[in-house]
This record gives sequence, C-alpha cells and structure tokens, in this order.
Amino acid sequence: MGASVLVRAFTCSVCGGPRTTTGDALVVLCAYCGAVLTSSGAGAPWRDLAARHAEAVGDFLKPSATSARLTAISLQMHQPETLRDRALWRLLCEEQVLLSSIVRPGQALPRDPRARAEEVRRAVILAEIATFDPNAVAAMARYGEACASLGRSGDAVTAARAMLDGARAYYRAVEAHPTFPPGSLREGVEHHARELVRGALGGYATLLGEGTIERIRVDVLGDRARAGVDLRCGTCGGPLAAVSALHRCPRCGAVTEVDADDAWTSAQLGIWEVTLAELLRGDRLDGPTATISAIGGFLYTPASDVSAAKAVGFLRRAIPWVALEELTRGLDVLATAVSGDATKRALLDDVRALVERGWRCDPSARPQKPAPGAPHAPPTEAEEDAWVATTLSLWAHRRGTLMDLLGHPLGAMQVAAVYDRPTGCSARAALRFFEQAMPGFDRRAMHAQLARLAPGFDHPRVAAFIGELMRELGHPAP
Repeated sequence: MGASVLVRAFTCSVCGGPRTTTGDALVVLCAYCGAVLTSSGAGAPWRDLAARHAEAVGDFLKPSATSARLTAISLQMHQPETLRDRALWRLLCEEQVLLSSIVRPGQALPRDPRARAEEVRRAVILAEIATFDPNAVAAMARYGEACASLGRSGDAVTAARAMLDGARAYYRAVEAHPTFPPGSLREGVEHHARELVRGALGGYATLLGEGTIERIRVDVLGDRARAGVDLRCGTCGGPLAAVSALHRCPRCGAVTEVDADDAWTSAQLGIWEVTLAELLRGDRLDGPTATISAIGGFLYTPASDVSAAKAVGFLRRAIPWVALEELTRGLDVLATAVSGDATKRALLDDVRALVERGWRCDPSARPQKPAPGAPHAPPTEAEEDAWVATTLSLWAHRRGTLMDLLGHPLGAMQVAAVYDRPTGCSARAALRFFEQAMPGFDRRAMHAQLARLAPGFDHPRVAAFIGELMRELGHPAP
C-alpha cells in the first residue's frame, strides 16, 4: 500500500539549467533564469475529469459560434489532406490555431503581435510536417501501434519501450525536415519523446493495474522512486499523514503540484467522479448499486489484479456513506456474476474480509442531489445558429439516412434532458438543420418516424420537443 512519489530530471528549455521535479508536476520554476516550464504530468488526464466531462457535454449541447467554427475546420481539414492541397490546408490550420487559443484557454497565444504571428507560423509548420511528411507520419503510426499494444500486451514495460522508440523516431523526423523552425524543440528530441509517452501513460492506468505505471516511469522513463507516505490506511481508512497538494521548493521557490496517489488510484477516482454524478442524477446511491458501480469500474478490466487493500482504500474514498450490509450485498452480486473467474472471485472474497473487519460507514458523506432549478430558457437565435452550424459540420463529415438525420436533434435533446442542461437545439433549429442537410427531405416520412419513436421517449422535456417538432413539420402531434 505504501505509495512513493517519483522524481525526474530534465533541463530548462530557456537556459539549459538542470532541474529535478516530481514525476507528475504540471508547472516548474527554473532556479537559474526564472522561466516557468510546463509539463505533461502523468496524473493530468484524471484531474478534474468530472468538470471536463461536464464542459464537454455543454459544448456538445450549446456550442458557441467560435467552437462551432473550430469543429467545422477540424472536419474540413481532412479533405485537403487527402487531396494533398497544402495551400488550403495551411489556411484552415492557421485559423484552427487561432480559434483553439480562444476556445481553449490553455492554448493562449502571446499578446505581443510579432510573437503571436511567430507562434502561429511555427504551429502551422510543425502541424504540416506531422501531417504530410511520410517519415513523421510513419513514425507516429508506429507510436500509435505501440500505444495500442500497451493496453493489450502482457508485457507493459516492453510495450512502453516501443512507445518511446516510436516517439523518438517521430521527433527525429520532425527535426530533420527542411522546413523545421529552428528552436522549436528546444528541450531536445529525447525530452519531448519522453514527455509524449509520459502524457499518454495516464490514460492506461485503469487498464494496467496496480504499480504498473510507476514501474514504467522508473524502468522506461528513468524516473526515481522516492519513499513516500500513505495518505490513508487500506484497512481502517484513517489518515496517516497530511500532505499538501502544492509544494514550494525551499531552495529555488518552485511550486509543483504533487499527486500523492498512485496512478491507478488517481485514475479510478477521476472516473468515479463521472460515475457518481450519473448515479446521483438517477437517485441510485442507495442499495448495492453504488458498490457494484464502484468495483465494476475495474473488476471487468485487465487491471482487476489489484490488491484487496488497494481496492478497499479506493472504496473508502469513493463510497464512504454505504452501510456494511449494502456493501456486502453488492459484493455478493458481483461474486455471482464472476463465479467462473477464480482471480476476480478471490479479489472480491479478500475485499469482503477486509471490509467486514474494519468498514466505517459515514452517512454524512452521502452526496445530496441538487434541488431542481428553473426551466431552461429557449435558445436564442445566435445559440440556434451555432448548434445548426456544428451539427451540419458533423453531418457533412458523415452523412446518412433520414433516421440518421433525425438522430442528431433527438440525441441532443435526450442528453440535455438527462443532464438537465440548456441546449442550442430547438424544434425550429432542428427543422433548419434538416432543410440544409437534406434539401427537399420527405416531411411526411420524418413525421412517421417521429410518431413511431415518440412512445419510447418518456422524459417530459424530450416528449415536448418531439411534439413541437411534429408541429413544425406541418402535422399535428399525436
């Protein structure tokens, strides 16, 4: 159970000074020149996952005009790439870089006009090399194949070494290209290759099991393990040490964010935040459901070989309000479901033995469902325009039948209803989308499809939308 914090060494990209930081630090201050360096911490994919999931849902349901255009450009770039029309591709890429800096604050461009122009120029050139240079494309394909093997290979360390080799080949190909902007890889090929692999590893934490990510960081990426402390006891759940997430170096003043959890625990807790929100929306926190959902998040993956102590430590933080009786009921249901798998059954038996010896239920930790808010206001014309533009881009990328056409607004309204979120989709916007996506579409056939589908949508908000859409089509709702 004893977790260790990994540390790694690299050089400052500005002055070349040596620096050591924690393995998952997101920002580091150079002790020599004061530059603030950013890094792809391995824990980053799972930090604030629930908030980013909610943000993605909002972008899907109610896109802004800027994000609608960014979606359109990202889909349109495939055509000039296929036709090898680099001039058109560059124009689209330049706008993509500019729009990304608006939509995604983390990609903000310099404020100085000359510096901003140079940053965009470099970004477009590097993207063009990555897209069109055969050596870079082939190297990235090898890297992608190695990434895929990491999730299914029995030897994760070997697969990670193949990832690093592919990443090195990719950055070497980029750096060797005649149009490569000098200084764009200031930290060097090796640094960027390791950071590419490091950033990708976090996404595999739930698949690889306990301690595997840490082993890869040490054996493949060259990190060093430094003795750490457990934040919670795996048996009783009691706190063992109070460690701040932010640490300031007493020598150079660098502030780093430290994830004291191992990669598996961080990933499970990040995913659980999303699952918990779903359970809360559906009033399914009571009974064995919470236990089944929490353990099922890893029991049915290759990472089910975690220790019972690690699994119980996760449960104490994920579902502390669940009573022992309901917890064991959930374990019994899962044990029946995996009765033919001796490994999974043994894990569940060991988990049950641990919780029966020391589970402490905390009813006050049970999340409370927020009170229902006021009905959402109808979308404005501008919001409808943005939804139509985004949905038309998706349709143009992958067209289909009349039923596929209808699926876009119905899917948006179903998600909006389930998540209780506003949306730029309305019956009027849906009709505009139909008319532009499939001019002269068969309104009578569309009405018939809606009439058949309507009984299957029992949410009042979706049912009201279907009725309004049928009236917009010129036929009375059933």
